[in-house]
Formats: sequence, structure tokens, C-alpha cells
Amino acid sequence: MKHPLLALHSTFLMTAVAFLVLGPGCAKQEEPPAEAPPPPPPAEPAAPSTAQIPVSAEKNSFKEVTSHLDPGGSFYLYWGTEKILNELSAKVLGLQNLIETIGEIPASDRAVVQRAFGIAARLIKNSGVEAISGLGTSSIAREPGFYQSKFMVHHYRGQNSGFIWSLFGMNAHPLSGMDLLPATTALASFSDFDLGQLWSAVTNEIAQAGFAAAQSWVQSFPAEFQQATKIELNQLLGSLGGEYGLILTLDDSKQVPIPMGTQALQVPEPGLLLALKVKDDTIFDRIDQLLTENPQTGKLVVKSDKEGLRMRTLPVPLPLPVALRPSLARAGDYLLIATTDALIEEALAVKRGEKKGWKHSEEFKRLSQGTPNEGNQFLFLSQRFGQMSAKLQQQALRMNPQVKPGQMESLQKLFGGGDIAYTYVVGANTEEGWLAVGNGNQSFSQALLAPAFVFPAGVLAGIAVPSFVKAREKAQRAAILNNLEKIRQAKEQWAQENKKREGDLPSESDLAPFLPGGKIRNARGETYNFNAIGKTPVALLPDGSSITLP
Repeated sequence: MKHPLLALHSTFLMTAVAFLVLGPGCAKQEEPPAEAPPPPPPAEPAAPSTAQIPVSAEKNSFKEVTSHLDPGGSFYLYWGTEKILNELSAKVLGLQNLIETIGEIPASDRAVVQRAFGIAARLIKNSGVEAISGLGTSSIAREPGFYQSKFMVHHYRGQNSGFIWSLFGMNAHPLSGMDLLPATTALASFSDFDLGQLWSAVTNEIAQAGFAAAQSWVQSFPAEFQQATKIELNQLLGSLGGEYGLILTLDDSKQVPIPMGTQALQVPEPGLLLALKVKDDTIFDRIDQLLTENPQTGKLVVKSDKEGLRMRTLPVPLPLPVALRPSLARAGDYLLIATTDALIEEALAVKRGEKKGWKHSEEFKRLSQGTPNEGNQFLFLSQRFGQMSAKLQQQALRMNPQVKPGQMESLQKLFGGGDIAYTYVVGANTEEGWLAVGNGNQSFSQALLAPAFVFPAGVLAGIAVPSFVKAREKAQRAAILNNLEKIRQAKEQWAQENKKREGDLPSESDLAPFLPGGKIRNARGETYNFNAIGKTPVALLPDGSSITLP
């Protein structure tokens, strides 16, 4: 017979095995103990309440400006200007009242001061500066070493009265100047500009200024202009189309020597083209008339008149290292002035689609990412232009005799070090102000902060290096004059002790006993002509000049 405890133990084991094997579906089971609830997830930090976020008590344009910028980059700036620029003209007039309280200002000058403050206040009021509500800039890397930068000059919608909001174009438009850029373009800049509006603003301001001399000039200038150009001023202003451009090309297939002292630097052949949008032939016809009527140029001018193009070329009958055939052309709505007729022909072929221009290059595709297709200005600066400028700068430093090798290396690092800048920027007059968007290899932090260090250093170098050179030359001249004085005294002592007469010529060994240390120490590589007794000694410098005692 089993022990009761053993029997109980066996029964418990059998029951447990049956439960594990048969599961909860067999017979009636005891309820399992309740599992412990899982631990709660770690509490997330509570979002700050609106009471913790400062809200400006003053109106500003932060949201409006920053909506056009790119956060998260290497540079981000907003500057609210409403408090500063609001009623700035009135503040200027307030300063006028303050100046008038200064009793030391003579009455004759007081009227001039009042006019000056009045002019400043009117210019500010009429310019539209007071409407600027904020400035913003940003730069963000689209890829390592390649940045998209934006710059915003903001005004609230509808508050764009004033010539700064219209002088450089009212509405964004297709960038037609882009269609003129040859594939060899290294620098290009096109911008809207209303010259007629500028002249009107100037004349109106002068009329109100009260300066008799200025008013007299404004009244007489149109007649003087017509007499000099044979074109009425209003006719000329009315013929302008309000857009001006500059194109610089560098043709790598043609290397030309640029004289740099005794050496020549080989650079890509440059070409220059100016483009003016015009409404008629007023300017072309007048220049054509001047060239034809001039007896010196009339026989040389090459005329070309064909459908869609009128061109005048003036060959230069001189052997030059660079192609130079100054040319004037009227094509479409552009007046073109270029260093060669070939450059004009190439630009127009690009415009007609007969040649691929810079707009079709891989460089343009990369630089134009995310930039507007329409605007009022654009600027392109290629890496090739910077490289050529750097080569010319380095060559000029190497050829400067006053710059020593160690100084040249330091100056090259200071002014020519780092990556060569390149960029493409489009500016547009929008409903909320001026917005510029561009791409390049420099962010605003580099473009703004680097000059903050380099420019002062350059200014200091520009002051210090010439000053150092002048100080050194002054010290060398003083040393040479001192040597000449020693030679003069030695000659007198030699003549006295050796009973020499006027006209007797001493040698260097003759004067050695009478010179400190027995010889003269050169200060600048000079040589000395002792000359005979009765004549002043002369120092001959390496550059061929000479120094004598006063």
C-alpha cells in the first residue's frame, strides 16, 4: 500500500500531464492565473503648449518671406525691416528739424541743408524703399559643393509703388537674351532697365529741388543732346526696348597671346557682344550715317543688308593677336554691337536654332535646376572665366619685381586660393517683391563671410605692401646717400693727406683707409663712381637710374 503522500504526488503528476497533453478542452479546468499587464511604453516628451512658443506682438513679414526660402541648409536669414523703413522719409525730415536747432549753422548754409534733406526725403518716398517689409536669404546644398541660393526683397501684395519696383522691370517674362548665348559663353548678364523712367525721375526731382544750376542743365540738356547726336532725346528714349545685355565668349579652340611684360600668356580668344532691345532703327540708322559720312571710315565699312539682318563692320587694318572687326547689327528686336561680325552671326544662328548655344549645354542643365524660366534679369558666370582671371592675376604677380617669391605665394593663396566661383542666377519681380534664385559652387555663407575676411586682408595688403615697398626704397635711398657722403669725406681726406688736386681720380684702394671698415656696403646692388676730386660721387642703380648727393 502506497504512502498517502506518494499517492497524492502521483495523482498531481498525472493530472498535470493530462492537462499539458490534452489541453484546455478536456474536462473542466481551473482558470489560469491572470497574466501581468505589459509595461506602459515610455512617455514621449510633451509637445510645447502654445503658451511656450513666443508670438510676435508686432506685425512682420516672416511667413511671407520665409515661404520663398529653403530651410535646413548652410545659410538662412530673415530680417524684418518694417520698423526701420516705415515712414523713413518722415524720419529724415525729423532730422532736418533737429539740424535746424543748431545755432552754429550760418543762415546762408541753412537753406542748402533744408534742400538736401528735402531731396533725400522725396527720393526715399518716391523710390518705394519704405514698402520693403523684409529681406531673406538661404543656401542649401543640392549636392556636395553645389548650392541653391535664394534672395528675397519683400513687399506686401499691392504695395509696390515707387521706382525701385518698376525701374528694373515690372513683370517677369521669358529670358529671350538666353537665346543669344553662343556655346563659348563664359560670362553673360541681361537685365531690364527703363532708362526713360530714370530720366523722368531725375528731371522731376531736379525740378522740385530748387537748385537753379541743376534746373538750367535739365532744360538745356535735350537741345545739347540733339545737337551732339542729331537725335531728339525723347525719340531716343522712346526707341529703347528696356533690356540690356553683355556677353563675353572664350573660344578654347583659338589661343591668343596676351602680352604680360616680357612674356605672353596664352588664353582662349575672347569676344564681346553688347545687346540692346530696341523698338525701331533710330540708333542703328544714326550710327550707320556717322560711319558712312566719315571720310576715314566711309570707304572701309562693310555693309550687309539681308532679310532679318542689317550689319555694318569696320575692319581694323592692323596685325593684332586677337580678332577685331567692330560690328553693329540690327536683327529682330535687338541692336547688337560686337568685337567681330562673326560673333554676331553666331549669336543670331543660336537664336534661330541653327546652332546649339550655351542653353543646350550640360553646364546650363546643371546650373538651371530649380531656377525660374521667366524673370527680369539673369547672370551667368562660368568656371572658365574665373580660371582665366586667376591665370592673368598669377602671371601679373609673378612678373611684379617688387613681389618676392614668398610674398607671391602668400598673395596667390589670399586672392587666388580656393575654388573658382561659378553661378547662374535668375531675378524676377513678383507680386511680393524681388526674388532671385541661383545655383553655384558657393553658398551665401561663403559668398558673404569669405569677403568679410579676404577683403579687409586685401585692403590691408593693398596698404601695407606698397607702404612696405616705399619704406624699403626710402631706407635704401637713405643708405645710398649716406654711402655717397662717406665717399665724399674719404676723397677729401685722401686729397688732403696725399696733396691731390682737383681732377685727380682716386681708386677704391686709395679710399679704403678712409672708409669705415675699409669699403662701402651696397644697399640695393648699386655701384659707385667715385669721380675725380672736385666732382660729386654717383651711385648707379641696377635699373639704370642714378643717385647723387643734393
